[in-house]
Amino acid sequence: MIELGLSRVTALLRERPLRWKAIHIAGTNGKGSVAAYVSALLHRTGVRVGRFTSPHLIDRWDCITLDQRPVEKAAFVDAEASVKFRDEREQIHATEFEILTATAFELFNRHGMQVGVIECGLGGLRDATNVLAPNDVLVSVITKVGLDHQDLLGSSVEAITYEKAGIVKKNVPIVVDGSNAAIVREMVRRRAAELDAPLHESSHSIIAGYQTRETSKLAHHQKDNLSLAVLAFEVAKARLKGPTATPINIAQQPVHSFDLDSVVSEVQREWRGRLQWLSIEQVTGRKDKVLLDGAHNTQSAEVLRDFVETHLRSGNEPRSLTWVLAMKSGKDVQGVLPIILNQKDNVVTCEFGPVDGMPWVKSCPAPELADAAAPFTDGKIVPGQSLKHAIQTAAGIAGEKGPLVIAGSLYLVSDVLRLLERGHT
Repeated sequence: MIELGLSRVTALLRERPLRWKAIHIAGTNGKGSVAAYVSALLHRTGVRVGRFTSPHLIDRWDCITLDQRPVEKAAFVDAEASVKFRDEREQIHATEFEILTATAFELFNRHGMQVGVIECGLGGLRDATNVLAPNDVLVSVITKVGLDHQDLLGSSVEAITYEKAGIVKKNVPIVVDGSNAAIVREMVRRRAAELDAPLHESSHSIIAGYQTRETSKLAHHQKDNLSLAVLAFEVAKARLKGPTATPINIAQQPVHSFDLDSVVSEVQREWRGRLQWLSIEQVTGRKDKVLLDGAHNTQSAEVLRDFVETHLRSGNEPRSLTWVLAMKSGKDVQGVLPIILNQKDNVVTCEFGPVDGMPWVKSCPAPELADAAAPFTDGKIVPGQSLKHAIQTAAGIAGEKGPLVIAGSLYLVSDVLRLLERGHT
């Protein structure tokens, strides 16, 4: 069960004041990409930067990086143990995500990070990461906002925007993705005005001056994310150099003097599970790569659909796809499936396994997801017996050359990567 609120995490951090400044990121889609871009830019200016994102992909500590490297297991376990000791001693009864948040903050303290790039876990206003005080934050960032987690955040974009805008702090600059719907931008604008928070909106003009090799190849939504990240970086850098800022040895060069292409390449190399091509030969014998994507809500499903239409369905005769699908219980299945499925597509459903540190996360039962897909395709629909069985079944249906996509949840992505890298989920 998810328990939103700040009382427990506040108690958990009472004895451990932060020794670093934060860039705090909320939104429905794009948070991870923006966090990765901002971290890479800061690192190139000589700033010691930590990053905390969610969910993890393989192990629960891989959501924490120190100076652009995943934290070592031993360091994570030691920091986590000290957090759990405080939790037990004070009888706080913190949730797993609150423990994880406090562990990330503890690691940033221990390892001398100067800036922490922090992604909200869920929402913003009541998310554990919102324990950050105004004087802890260099800049707040709001990425694309859409419908997701309606059971916890509200059933409308307005309600969800209210939660996301809860990270806005008094007198702390806020940057928002300028491609958001007008109602989202207006609500953030009003919240910023209430708190005297300087507001900045991003646009592609921010990166237009150096759209060369890699930046020019980015999909539209990733140009949105990169533009927002560059803007957030520039605002944060100005704050780091300001007369009231904590002195940090940050390089003088403006962002346009960087090789932004190399920043994009660096992020894309590490960014797994988002429009990622990978081989499933070891479990199927198939030599052609398949597409893996964590699309789990309508906004991310639209991005996946556009990519698929361009790269997999193109041609005189639109090609049918074979899908391996798993989705989190409670997700907007009826909203996502008609976006990605065509009438002749084949679907093999499966379930992801237990999520380490997030026992409340459950997979939609494979037969239930198969039934939900039935109205949207006349192709084969098969409930898989396991992830490996589902992938093997889908590969058999698609054949050696038929396009195959694995999608529906980042938790599914995690299981796929574990299966391929470790032989088990």
